[in-house]
Order: sequence, then C-alpha cells, then structure tokens
Amino acid sequence: MKQFFAFALVVGALACAHPASAQSFSDNDFCTAQNAAAAALDKSGPQWVDQVTRQDAIAVDCDNRAIAYKKFIKVKSTDMQEGWQDQMQQAWDQIYCQDQTVAPAIENGWTVKVYLTLADNQDLALTVKCGQ
Repeated sequence: MKQFFAFALVVGALACAHPASAQSFSDNDFCTAQNAAAAALDKSGPQWVDQVTRQDAIAVDCDNRAIAYKKFIKVKSTDMQEGWQDQMQQAWDQIYCQDQTVAPAIENGWTVKVYLTLADNQDLALTVKCGQ
C-alpha cells in the first residue's frame, strides 16, 4: 500500500505541475517562451512545483527543436512499486501530451526529454512520446 500511495502521490502531483494554456503553436513563440522559462529558473534557482516535484533546469535547443526538463522527485525508488520506470514514462507522456503548450511542439517535431532524479539518487531519462 505504501508503494501505491507513493506512486499515486507522484502522479497526482505531476498532473498539477504543468497547467495547460490555450495558445496556437509557433516554433518561434514556443522557443521564446521556453527560453524565458529557462532564464527565469536559472535566475531564481530550482522551484518546487508541488509537494514532491522540483523543477531544477530547462535546457532549450531551438535549432534542433529539442527541450529537456531536469526534475527532482522527493520519493525514493524503493518506495515505488515494481515497474515504476514504465509508470513514470506513462505519467510524463500523459502530462506533456495533454499540455496545450508542449503537446503542439511535440506534434510539430520537437523532442521533449525529462530527466528525473529521485530522492535516493536513482536517475531516469525519458523521451516523451505522444499517440503511441
């Protein structure tokens, strides 16, 4: 039960971490907005977006249409249920593929990566996949 609760807490918190916005997609606008977010995060330092998720960095490569989000998850991998890596992939796919800002970028050829570090220093690298 503890493992299920830990995973449910993480997934629930993640859903709140990326609110949707209603804008039409443009490579230039997306790039500009993500660069602004990255600069703000660099200036302010890591930001807790919910009780378990901290946004540590955003790396934007507009020329290659790629973005990487580095996050810290305040849950140990040992507190997660078996198969947590696949569940994290599914959770982040769902979050970003439903996000009205990021989903259109993915649909227009942007690569979105999420690099997670859990509380016990377990790392997980994900590439967001929509519609699969």
